[in-house]
Formats: sequence, structure tokens, C-alpha cells
Amino acid sequence: MLTIQDITRAIAELERAAYRKGWDDAVAQIVSAVSQRSSTAAQVATSTRASLSASSTKIVGTGGVSNGPTTIDIMLDIIQEQPGLRGAEVIKATAARKPGSTLKAVDRTGRTALARLRKRGRIEQRDGRWYPRTSTAMEVQN
Repeated sequence: MLTIQDITRAIAELERAAYRKGWDDAVAQIVSAVSQRSSTAAQVATSTRASLSASSTKIVGTGGVSNGPTTIDIMLDIIQEQPGLRGAEVIKATAARKPGSTLKAVDRTGRTALARLRKRGRIEQRDGRWYPRTSTAMEVQN
């Protein structure tokens, strides 16, 4: 007679086998698709490299294309120009200054940028508003 442990073990083995079969099938489909498109992919990669080297676009960092000032630079400028803005106001002003960006896209990046600027000692928050950190305040902190 089978025990509960035997049944549990058998179910676990069947689950592992089913998962493995699905995995193997997915990998086989990927390999097939890649091999069918490998010549096309090589042509696209070659033409992309050629167009990038021919253009005047500056490549920076880990492969990103530089499109002007970063979000963190824009936010620091806004806070220095208009001290006392709330976070949402800084983010709206940043979205307005960043061409082609949406408020939703800037919101996540902007909140991270505010936290990083505060951590670096460039800005401070008082009563829910953002201010540039003065040089005397930075000296006292250090």
C-alpha cells in the first residue's frame, strides 16, 4: 500500500519531469528560431554598427546614447533655480524640460534622483520641500 509520502514523492517527480520537458521544448524552439534568423541578425548588427560609427551620436557609459543632461542634473538645476518646491513639482518641471519624456517615466527616475541627490549631500528636504544644500551645511555634516 502506498503511503502519503510515496504519493507526495511521486507527484514531485512528475512535476519536475513536466517542468523539464517544457523547458527543453522552449529551448529547442529558441534554438530553431535563432538558427533561422542568424543570418538576418548578423546583417542587422553589421548595418547598425556601421550607422552608429558614421553618425555623430556620442556613446557613453554602458552603451547608452547621450541625449543631453541627465534627469539628476535637470532636477538639481530646478531645485537650485526654484528652492522650496515639493517633490511632485520638481518632477513635473523635470518632465517639462526633458524632451520626449512622459510624467510617468520621469516620476520613478525622478524620485530615485531626489534620493540620490539627498544622499550625496547636494539637496535637503525641509517640511516636504526640497532645497539646495548650502556649503556651510555640507561642511558641518562632514
